Amino acid sequence: MADPQKREDAKTLLDIFGRTTGQKPVVWGRKQIGYGIYRYQYLTGHRVEIYAAGFSVAKRNITL
Repeated sequence: MADPQKREDAKTLLDIFGRTTGQKPVVWGRKQIGYGIYRYQYLTGHRVEIYAAGFSVAKRNITL
């Protein structure tokens, strides 16, 4: 991450999400940081897992 301000913002978010969820961060994909696991099932029976809370740091934005 080249942008120093974005790096500091991400560190702050790591702290906030960690304290709030009580979970350790896990990298999902290339840019997503997730906490906890949320499991759900479609009516078709297809099951999906995703993080319960988290954020993504991309080149232009940080998404919560």
